Amino acid sequence: MNSSVDFFEQLYKFDFSASVKTYDFTKQAVSDIRHIVKMTEEQDMNSGELLQTFLQEIRLVPFGDYLKRYLYRMVLDSVDADSGKKLSYTEIDLNTYRKLIMDSFYENHAPYALTETLTPARKIVTRWLTQQSVNRSVVMCLGFGLRMRPEEVSHFLQKALLEEDFNPYDPEEVIYWYCFDQELPYAKALHYLELYKNYSVEKKKRSYKKNWFRIVRSVEYKMNPEHSLLRYLERLKSGAIEHSQGARQEFLRLYDEVREAIVRVRGQYSKPYGTHLTMDKITPVDIEKELYAGVPRNSYGNMKRTSMSLLTEHLGIHFLSRQRITKLLNDQYVVRRYDLITLCFYIHASESNRSSREMFLSFVKDINERLTRVGMRELYPANPYESFLILCLLSEMPLVTYSDMLESSFHELM
Repeated sequence: MNSSVDFFEQLYKFDFSASVKTYDFTKQAVSDIRHIVKMTEEQDMNSGELLQTFLQEIRLVPFGDYLKRYLYRMVLDSVDADSGKKLSYTEIDLNTYRKLIMDSFYENHAPYALTETLTPARKIVTRWLTQQSVNRSVVMCLGFGLRMRPEEVSHFLQKALLEEDFNPYDPEEVIYWYCFDQELPYAKALHYLELYKNYSVEKKKRSYKKNWFRIVRSVEYKMNPEHSLLRYLERLKSGAIEHSQGARQEFLRLYDEVREAIVRVRGQYSKPYGTHLTMDKITPVDIEKELYAGVPRNSYGNMKRTSMSLLTEHLGIHFLSRQRITKLLNDQYVVRRYDLITLCFYIHASESNRSSREMFLSFVKDINERLTRVGMRELYPANPYESFLILCLLSEMPLVTYSDMLESSFHELM
């Protein structure tokens, strides 16, 4: 690992996202990465040792912690009556959090599930407060039960669940956003959902380019919010709203840039081969091989399941396989932020003529601009997958470190 006081200070102070000021998970994650970088330099670790250090040092933040932290900030930031000491959110017992949620849900006539369930409310809330992750509908329920603002629900979707923001082309999520914005109860959301279901409109050509988030910034919305909502729902039902292709276009740009990078990388190792290799000859199979050279394969040439890796919980299902790339190129899958981040990582990590510091800074700047351009949140180091890529970029040989750590994660289980 390369080192310098200025570099480490820059890493520690780097403001990855201005949207997480009320939470300390990002600062902690950056501190964890910084600590690993210093440890690897001091101990000259191999890939297996670096993998074990990453698994030990990088914290997986459970959904329950985000929820407790939110409740603490909003309601429970208080001083202990006996000691006079200010309590942290971890020192408040589970019963206090559970009672607070259940009282709020009762007061706001909110559901504990968006579909019928026989599970007792107490058990549902306990799960929310203790589980590693929950599904998207839980966040919507919490939005109604805790009377969240739209931006607070967005934070939970993107930071706690690591998913995308409200979908402006999903009538259900548009209605929920509107109700959060107007402080309306869940019963009102059901009313609008029923209206949408019963709309009888002619199918129209997709020509209306304003999505919901552009409309809510307009004067029209401020003057008559409900009228704006109903008109937008009618256009959604008729198919008149043109869906954004921003993320897909960004993926296609990155796809071409990655193919160019692969031609460059292969050309460094074999001059004759590199001379005759052109970008149009690089296929999704080649990209998968470059990204996951260290991942073991079965007899059919497919990568082994991520569940067989020690990094399963940290990296999730974010492998960009040749099958996924092909589906994305054919517009059969929706582009995720992880697709963009992974390709952008390879482009910068393959620039062997640059220092770790230069690669790190250029990657963060580049990917943040790309993500922002397509309406996604900036790089988030509290996400273990993103912290893994950052750690690899900070090594002397990013692609080698990346490949070796992936390989070690499978071999450790064999």
